[in-house]
Amino acid sequence: RVENGATTTQPRAFRLVLQTNEGDAPLLADLATVATRVNCENVSDKKSLTTIVGHVLVGFAGGQLVADTLVKLTAQCQKLVDGEAMSGRQPLRYDSGRAVEAGRQIARLVKKDGKGLEDAVADVVQRLYLRPTAGLSCEHKIADLVEGVGETLAAPGVLEAELPPAIDDVEKPA
Repeated sequence: RVENGATTTQPRAFRLVLQTNEGDAPLLADLATVATRVNCENVSDKKSLTTIVGHVLVGFAGGQLVADTLVKLTAQCQKLVDGEAMSGRQPLRYDSGRAVEAGRQIARLVKKDGKGLEDAVADVVQRLYLRPTAGLSCEHKIADLVEGVGETLAAPGVLEAELPPAIDDVEKPA
């Protein structure tokens, strides 16, 4: 608009959603600042997905093991759900998005809400993996998988802080 001889603009609310595919160039920083949401394809490579979830959990004791456990749980749950008849139900997918979201929620519960890591993992795994299968025939099998996650992470020393090796400049100078 032109008002009193000057051009004025009014900010408009809009939502920019970017869809990316494998092999696409990295997102430009200028474009990323205006995007409100970025969608990406499912990450099919387990190693890459474990790395992504591990980055979300950086700084947590046993974070990499938790990431690996979440990725394995996701794949196992997807195999079980693939064999289910989903007529009359919303589609249920256990994909990379669920694994990354689980990592994010665990990090949020621990950092912002002050929950213990064990409680956060238990809460998130129950909400994102077990509860959505209520009423399906594979519900009990997924409950066993979730219980297995608890047993894996409850083993002594699993969720302890990983200390870097001590630096001794006297015995091993740089």
